[in-house]
Amino acid sequence: MRTIILSLIALLSFTFSNAQRESIDILTYEQTQDINFFESVRNNTPVKEYIMSDKNSIKVGDTLIIGRPTSSVSSSNYNTVTRNVNTSTNAAFEFVKLGRPAGLGALMSAAGGDFDANKLTAGYSGDMVIIDEMKTSHNGGRKKPLLMILVLSELNGGAFGVNKYISTMDFELAYINGELSLKNRMMTRDEAIVKLKEAKDLFDLDLMTEEEYNKIRDELAPLIRGNN
Repeated sequence: MRTIILSLIALLSFTFSNAQRESIDILTYEQTQDINFFESVRNNTPVKEYIMSDKNSIKVGDTLIIGRPTSSVSSSNYNTVTRNVNTSTNAAFEFVKLGRPAGLGALMSAAGGDFDANKLTAGYSGDMVIIDEMKTSHNGGRKKPLLMILVLSELNGGAFGVNKYISTMDFELAYINGELSLKNRMMTRDEAIVKLKEAKDLFDLDLMTEEEYNKIRDELAPLIRGNN
């Protein structure tokens, strides 16, 4: 059985490392949900730039910030003196994992029954990382929408424990849930409208000068009109 597992691991590792695809220069969130587009895109197709659902964009080489964990991981230790099993639960990331997607380390951990071994722990919150790779995944058949896989590395070329990389199989979910954030995030149109309305209320209450209000309005108008 062990020989079969190791053979499968070797086969999958070879497949991932040799699956070359013609890259996509710009991929939008709308395209990932459009069957007329995504049905023709193969798994592991490299992407140079991705336009997210909130119209922010990311590119290979950009900096992201590790946010807050949204899950937990349990660990157990056997006390040889008391002969009791002590279990502790710590915060961990649901959508950001240690290692490459389905990498050798993750497969070995799963083969050994340790399904939580590749979860990123809360100690990395606030760290900045670099986007090393972006690629597509249908997470199943060609008729399923595309997910954005990201492979991330540390700024200084260091490692996350014994792992050189961390990764996410669905960047949109990691981003929406706050597990990953952009270093230079652009305000969305809806956020700009809310901010302008707040400024107008303050102006009407004489808590903001006309000059201050006009400055904010002029800054936000191109974003609201979609001219930025």
